Amino acid sequence: MIYQSTPLREGEAKPYCMLFEVVEGARLTGRADPGAVVKVSLGLKPRLGQRFTYSARAEANEIGEYTIRLPYPNEPFSPDVESADHYSVRVGKQSATVVVSEAAVSEGLEVAGPTFRQ
Repeated sequence: MIYQSTPLREGEAKPYCMLFEVVEGARLTGRADPGAVVKVSLGLKPRLGQRFTYSARAEANEIGEYTIRLPYPNEPFSPDVESADHYSVRVGKQSATVVVSEAAVSEGLEVAGPTFRQ
């Protein structure tokens, strides 16, 4: 998302429109126990409209590798949307942070993610 309008009617929570840009998305790759669910989240604040959280998840494969596509950088990318300074990455009670560049998002580059082990 690169733009979110205010609601059409006062008092409504939903924006009237949202504009998205198609990007390759950074590829967050890392290791975790096989079958572990890796959850990623990022806070976003539109200039207009309400804050929201982008979230994604993936399951580590049988050899413990995971990959998640991330569509938002932590660097400024739009005058209308501000992203948090890092993604939060979680497996169960373990957590870490990751910073993703605009180049990684626009060019589909690999970003080293954290390793999670029980």
